[in-house]
Amino acid sequence: MKFTLLRRLSLLLGLLAILGILAVACGEETQPAQSPAATITPSATTTPTASPTAQPVKATFAASRFLGNPGAPVKIVEYSDFQCSHCKRVQEKVARLVQDYVAPGKASLEFRNFALSEGSVLAAEASLCAEEQSNYGAYHDALYRTQGSAAFNAATFQELAKEVGLDTAAFNDCLSTHRYRQEVLDERQEGLQAGVTGTPSFLVNETLIIGNVPYQDFVNAIEAELQRASGGGS
Repeated sequence: MKFTLLRRLSLLLGLLAILGILAVACGEETQPAQSPAATITPSATTTPTASPTAQPVKATFAASRFLGNPGAPVKIVEYSDFQCSHCKRVQEKVARLVQDYVAPGKASLEFRNFALSEGSVLAAEASLCAEEQSNYGAYHDALYRTQGSAAFNAATFQELAKEVGLDTAAFNDCLSTHRYRQEVLDERQEGLQAGVTGTPSFLVNETLIIGNVPYQDFVNAIEAELQRASGGGS
């Protein structure tokens, strides 16, 4: 009897020790992540590791919200909301994508609006009014800089138009008549149909990535598509 009790006590202590180890391991793995995970993660065996020392690049869009070669094998479509803080933060990674993949001709990049509030819809309209004057990039960046520091309304958007050097009379006419409202609403609907449920979201060809994910997740998805385009993938 005494031997049996000792044996059971030994087994119980061993089990508690194992549970303690597992608890520590799970605690390490469940620390709050810097960003949510991508909806799918392509195999890392075929992708290079992103350089952790790469410096963020500021410049992204220019005259229009499309960058790169339309015939590039990888088409990246960004769905964002100008009032979304995660969308603002992800722009540094978007700039790196431009440097690493769009500039060399491996991918193209297009910005589409996924506006989730009236202020965001009007901001998206304003950005398209700026694009009409071939100054989309400066206005896009100004909207993100303004996020959180000024109301997203017509007066703010008109002030930003002056700031970036637009023809304010033409801009005000474009915005006040809601010339691009239907286009903005249509883009949100297209995003929903593509599976977008929040912002920022990215389509890398048909691969959907949701959230301000680590840069390597973008690299994985793009490299998998490049491999597929070259005949190396299914």
